[in-house]
Amino acid sequence: MGMAASQARLLTITARLADNELRSQTINNAKMRLATQSSQASENYINALNNATMTFTNYDLQGESLSQALTFNALTAYSSYNTQYGLVNSSGQLLVSESEAAIFANCGNNLNNFLKAHGLEYKTTYFETLGGFTTKAYPEPYNNISVEDLEQWYQYYTSYENSVEIEEFQNAIENYQNAEALLNTAGNELMATYLKDTGNIPKLTFDQGSYKLNFTKAGFGDLLNEFKQAFLGTNQNSYESSDTNKYNLHFLENKGYLVDEKIIEYLTNEIQKFSNATNPVTNKPAIKVTETTSPSKFVENKDENGNVISTTYTFGDEDEPMTVTVKNGKIISYDFTAIKNVETYSKTSSDGKTTTTGTFTDNSESYKNADGSYSRLSYSTTKTVGSAAPETENYYYEFNNGKLVGYSYINETQKFKDTLNETIDIIIRKILANANFETFAEDMNSDTKYNNIILTKARNKTISEVYSTYTQSKGGFLPMIFKETETVQTDLDNATLITMKNGDGTDATVKNLDGSTSIDERPVNIKNLQDIEFILQYMREKNLKPADNFNTVIKEYIMNNIIEINGTPKYAWVDENDTTNTGNADAKAQWYTNLFKRMQQGYKQIEDGLASSKEWIEYALESGIVSMEQVDLNFNWRSLDYKTCSKITEVTDDAAVARAEAEYNRAMNDIKAKDNIYDLQLKNIDTEHTSLQTEYSVIEKVIQENVKRTFKFDQSA
Repeated sequence: MGMAASQARLLTITARLADNELRSQTINNAKMRLATQSSQASENYINALNNATMTFTNYDLQGESLSQALTFNALTAYSSYNTQYGLVNSSGQLLVSESEAAIFANCGNNLNNFLKAHGLEYKTTYFETLGGFTTKAYPEPYNNISVEDLEQWYQYYTSYENSVEIEEFQNAIENYQNAEALLNTAGNELMATYLKDTGNIPKLTFDQGSYKLNFTKAGFGDLLNEFKQAFLGTNQNSYESSDTNKYNLHFLENKGYLVDEKIIEYLTNEIQKFSNATNPVTNKPAIKVTETTSPSKFVENKDENGNVISTTYTFGDEDEPMTVTVKNGKIISYDFTAIKNVETYSKTSSDGKTTTTGTFTDNSESYKNADGSYSRLSYSTTKTVGSAAPETENYYYEFNNGKLVGYSYINETQKFKDTLNETIDIIIRKILANANFETFAEDMNSDTKYNNIILTKARNKTISEVYSTYTQSKGGFLPMIFKETETVQTDLDNATLITMKNGDGTDATVKNLDGSTSIDERPVNIKNLQDIEFILQYMREKNLKPADNFNTVIKEYIMNNIIEINGTPKYAWVDENDTTNTGNADAKAQWYTNLFKRMQQGYKQIEDGLASSKEWIEYALESGIVSMEQVDLNFNWRSLDYKTCSKITEVTDDAAVARAEAEYNRAMNDIKAKDNIYDLQLKNIDTEHTSLQTEYSVIEKVIQENVKRTFKFDQSA
């Protein structure tokens, strides 16, 4: 019985131990559920703390600060006070609104059209103020140009300046000028040869850098006749090629070898200085002229009232001074102080090496007037300086209205020849400087005597080669300007005169050297056809049409003149959408210019719904679907991390956080209370479990002892 009772108790304890273990496991599972609930409560609270909204701070059109939820529209809105931002997708395309994409698609990739679609135009009142361009001096359509056309021309002005048409015209001018310069060089060299090589008597030579005549006679009158014959011809009015003197001025003029008719008049006057002299001493030719308006010394002679009544001039060498007293333009007295009335004289130089001896003759009395004044002073000397040959000099002094004109002549044949040759050199150089080398070269080109001469100063070319280059450049020049060149060529051949006009259609005038004015008439020649002003007036006069490409040259010329007179047009951006003119049109134009250039690099349209969604942009930025760019001070787009953008901030919902915190605290308190109960229950179970475990061990030991005794009893029996 005892053993059976023990076994029954042991089974009971075992059942209770198993029940305790089950209860403990159930409580532990409950505690684990409390941990999950605690984690959920924490997560809810943390989510509330992390649930911050992105805001964006910028400015409105009036410059007022504006804080709002971050959206694409808010980020990219224009204001002259805002930094320009943009969103870029992973392909590097700029995101733009549907309306912006439509504007770009319709602008034809033209910036001005794009800006105009945003109400922006670059305008000026310059042309409206100018009122167009009107002149009666130009042909149609350039005589009356509208404001709109002028403004359009100005918009293309830079392209005109750098156009192919302008370049070709300038190249044609340069080619012609180079060919003309070479022709002038060649013509100058060949004409000098031509003038020396025509069998003229006396013969023209070039000696020691000067042109001279080889005079064949010695008398003064003969020298003068040969001089005049050389340049005026045998009959002095010869126009025939049979005249032996090919540099006869009239012959050269008749052949068309002289450019300006006035050169004949000038050169004839130079020659006529000697035309009346058969004896240079008695006729006193003005071979060498010296004009003195203010002698080195003069004294004004005054009356008792201080009025100037005469002037005494002193001039000449210190050892041979001459004083002349002039009153009312007449010589009333004179004095050759050192040598007057001295028939012979002798002077030694200051260094004592040279002695001058001579005789002096006063001829002034022969010029004495009835009132005792002198119209001219005259004296002559015959000098021997050192061992040189004797030398005779004649001097003449004349006053006209107080102005001294001094004439001097050295009475020697060779000296006279030298004087004539000085004038000859002047005449020849004047001829060469005023020669029509085009006509001359044309004649020489067909003259076998001259067309193959190598001209060293003209790049070792012949006149035929030079003339060919010249005609080619000239032939290519005219069609560049005119549609039809027949009339132009005829006018060139005839040197037709064109009367220049003022803008109102009246004849233009020029001021002459003598101060008078005359009608401004200009010949049709290549030089004048390089002047756009002349070309325009020539076209109007002859009803000529410009070549197509030459219209660009004309437009550039007219616009250049308008700018030179009126200054450069001042343009400014105008925002037609800003009717009150309170905005900044320049800043707006720059903003949309930046946008246009960035869209040219690639863009992507964003739906209007997404453009206004704060959830989308937050997700897109945080997930890296898009990135930010901004425009720097140099108007370049640069990458920007949105987290470093000072205009973007995060704002939390304080009420939501407070609710989450209360829920968290309530949940945590509930969990803590339950956990304490579960801990107490586990403690009680553990205490009971320990007690049962002890009792179980005791009973188990009793049963073992009983079993032992039983086995022993059986064995003893």
